[in-house]
Amino acid sequence: MGIPHLITHLTPYADAVVQKNSKTVDTDTDVDSTRITKAIIDGPGFAYHIYYRCLSLRPQARNPFEAAPSYDEIGRAATAWLDELCSHEIEICRIFFDGFLPVWKRDVRASRLQSNLNQLIVYKSFHPTSPSSAHAPLPLALSAEALFSAPSAPSRLTSLPACAFLVPAVIEALLKSPYGHLVQLVPGEADVYCALLTREEQTRGSTILTGDSDLLVHPLSSHASVVFFKDVSLPDGHDGPLQSLLFRPAATAQSLGLPDLSYLAFCLKRDSTAGFRECIRKAKVAEQERKYGEGYQEFLKEYAIEADTPFPMSCPSTKGGTVSRLVQQLDPRISEFVLQLHPGLGYPPALTSSTPQSDENAHDKIDPAKEINIYLPFLLDDPTRASAWEAGLPLRTLAYSLFLSLSPSTAETTTDPASRLSETSRRGQNIATRLIQSLDQNAISSASANLLSTLQHLSSTLASTSPSPPPPTRTTSSPQDLYRAYALHATTAWYTQTSRPPPSRTSLKALVTSPSSSSSSSSARTSTNTPKTWPDIHLDAQMQAVLYSLRLLRQLTTLLMAMSRAGYGNVAPTANLVALETRLRDLPDLSSLSGSLSFSSSSDAAASDDAEGIEGTQGTVPTKKEPNLSTKAIQTNPKPTSSASASASTVPLTSPSPSPSTSAEKAWDTIIDAIFHTLEIESASTSTSSSTTTPSEAAVPETATNPSTSRTQRKRKWKRKRERETKTETKRDASPRSSNPYALLDYSGSDSG
Repeated sequence: MGIPHLITHLTPYADAVVQKNSKTVDTDTDVDSTRITKAIIDGPGFAYHIYYRCLSLRPQARNPFEAAPSYDEIGRAATAWLDELCSHEIEICRIFFDGFLPVWKRDVRASRLQSNLNQLIVYKSFHPTSPSSAHAPLPLALSAEALFSAPSAPSRLTSLPACAFLVPAVIEALLKSPYGHLVQLVPGEADVYCALLTREEQTRGSTILTGDSDLLVHPLSSHASVVFFKDVSLPDGHDGPLQSLLFRPAATAQSLGLPDLSYLAFCLKRDSTAGFRECIRKAKVAEQERKYGEGYQEFLKEYAIEADTPFPMSCPSTKGGTVSRLVQQLDPRISEFVLQLHPGLGYPPALTSSTPQSDENAHDKIDPAKEINIYLPFLLDDPTRASAWEAGLPLRTLAYSLFLSLSPSTAETTTDPASRLSETSRRGQNIATRLIQSLDQNAISSASANLLSTLQHLSSTLASTSPSPPPPTRTTSSPQDLYRAYALHATTAWYTQTSRPPPSRTSLKALVTSPSSSSSSSSARTSTNTPKTWPDIHLDAQMQAVLYSLRLLRQLTTLLMAMSRAGYGNVAPTANLVALETRLRDLPDLSSLSGSLSFSSSSDAAASDDAEGIEGTQGTVPTKKEPNLSTKAIQTNPKPTSSASASASTVPLTSPSPSPSTSAEKAWDTIIDAIFHTLEIESASTSTSSSTTTPSEAAVPETATNPSTSRTQRKRKWKRKRERETKTETKRDASPRSSNPYALLDYSGSDSG
């Protein structure tokens, strides 16, 4: 969380650093005390710094949605930033990322999530209808000058939380870069391990790059220093010197007459309004008389490090080297889930036998006796509706259940982990935790089989829309197309599962075929988009939730297979596990997500990083009972219900005709028709231009001649339908949920939206 005003008070004691580019530096000059020679990077802080740097490169944007960088842009910016450090003769020693946060930080974490939610609620209150403009931004110019010397992003662009999967996207990009061998996911907090490494690196010039003032309080080595990302600049461009401010905690404390900066930090944390001289006076008195007692000792627990804690420079291969490698590639939230069940999995004993915290606080680092809690990333959705994460809940439940069933916890506890599994995310307009009911073996088998069947039939449908032979610029069906189609299917199914009006065909098709996601023309991207409404943004977030839930399932199944091969915990590779792991191998990376955060083809990704625009409104209320998502696989050739859908059933995704975008749209018509047919959804029109809206999220109909009359009729129709289905919903809610993973999984706490 940082110490209030600590950086401001200590800035006069920092050294100004001017470091020349390696092309112009005098090789005969001795390395003095004002140069950075070795850098240790606080990964989470680095990811957020890069994100806000990218925001600042679009000063012409009018809102956060318009300015938001794509994950590909964020990854390229992170690599370019590190390249610039290296060009100024700075050796990067390690880039640490959190792989597990201690239990005592749960309150802090919940507070941060609630703060993000409050931001979103306030933003919507000021933009109740169309929060995003009609203009998609141009690609970022990732020059050295821009990344290091651009002014801070204006407040209008930082009024919303950062993108949900920022840190995993940066980790993924760095692992594929020349810096991949320096990236390390640690079984604790990154800043603690940054401090640990300075104790190993007893050389002058070992510097931590961070955005967190807490690093000034951690017990670093006497020669270690700290540089904050915001202070690093290139005022004269790439060939000019790198400038920064170097904080030396040990030297500063000595000049202030203190043993270290912890007393000063504690004074500021207790009273951030106190003057600097007063804080120094209090710190000296407290140090001499130990007045703070227990409160100060509690404060120190966050920063205490065992003096004899060993720390290897590299993570050596232990039993099951592949397991170690895969653990390092997990997303932080997924890593935390795994380490709650298997403390120390994939890490050398040196990293897990001794905890960075003091012994009395060690039990809080990994406490398997408490509930297994997963904190979901914060999605930008409509805060007045049910959380977008609900759409991916069946997939995540399958992933958790599969891991728990095949990899029993190695932690010493008498409680069944499956009975204390929970997720923390937005519930209404609050952050709340709820239990997740694990599936039994029969339900796991059924869910796995139905997921595989749905993906297979979607793949067949995509193949049937492709020309034979395919054009040389495209394969028959890309993985991005397949998983986008599945996300459409799962999202639409969630609406039918919860007896809500499903999205219209127009909305679904716009999500995957908007001009901004397929055109390489900048002019097209800035002139053809329509403003995003909150229903559009919410549908987009639901797609993200489904796709990320697939990612979670892929990472856990891949890890389970590696654990099986390495003999960890007697993991047996069941047929379900093998099939799922094989099927999900081609799931695209986060960098393949477009600006609208739905998967796009790799050939279009570079041109569509900032794609926006989802037009249309919600569809009509289903006119018959919706089947369960898992009980009926998607049909390759659904019976056409209109001439439009019939003619679209054989149109390829991309054809050599003069209008490939039209062909792609017609192909997606076929996919969406198949989804609607499978879920037995009937609407007033089977064309892609739905003219109806949901009662709760009414918008102007596209073709209605008498909007007020049609709206009244729809409300009456919806009311009658809800009355007819009341008994059916009651029976379904009362049935055992563990028997069917895609059945209604406790949506009772969701909002009515």
